[in-house]
Amino acid sequence: MQSLSVSITWRRGRAVLTSLLEAVDKGAKDLGIRVVLAIDEVQELGSLGLSVPMLLAYIYDNLGNIVTILTESWVGMVYGAL
Repeated sequence: MQSLSVSITWRRGRAVLTSLLEAVDKGAKDLGIRVVLAIDEVQELGSLGLSVPMLLAYIYDNLGNIVTILTESWVGMVYGAL
């Protein structure tokens, strides 16, 4: 099994998230693998100005080599974040 791990510290205006995800998707396609994008504390994405539903829709519609998993420590908070 191949392993790839990426950790990102987010700063406003430093990167375009979709470009980063597109690069990961292309790399996964080139390697013939699928990448699991696990997002912990998903409600924090809203404080970064990201629309979680739009992000998930973009990944689902355009990035076939990325599988997304959302996690949260508070029961029911994922529904509120979406």
